Amino acid sequence: MDGWLVPDKDKLTIKAMSTELKELKTENKRQARQISHLSKSSRDAGQEPPTKRRRIAPPSWVLDKPNNLKEEKQYEGKTWRWCPKCGDSGKWVCSHHPDKHNDKFVSSKKKSAAGDDKKLRLKAKATILERAKGN
Repeated sequence: MDGWLVPDKDKLTIKAMSTELKELKTENKRQARQISHLSKSSRDAGQEPPTKRRRIAPPSWVLDKPNNLKEEKQYEGKTWRWCPKCGDSGKWVCSHHPDKHNDKFVSSKKKSAAGDDKKLRLKAKATILERAKGN
């Protein structure tokens, strides 16, 4: 007879879980309204809510080396300068002044490539060790 009671326990568990889920949804909606209200009140008080930084598409001339390396260009409201240390052979940047270039900064593309190289070196070293043990 105990086997017949199990489905009823499952039904009660499901019902309790669905009730809890409904309560969580209601609380989530309440908090969302509260957050919306706060951001509206900050705008009414003359404060702008924080905005995300807008990423601009790089200009078509980003890799064109200028004749005058001190030349500056304006694009999308930003000042662009030629940095001979960035990229493979230099590029136009708006993130830093070439004199303040940080040599320790490595782009995510270069990091992943360096990580791939390291993995290959480790794999080759492991293969060599395995072969040496086998002989």
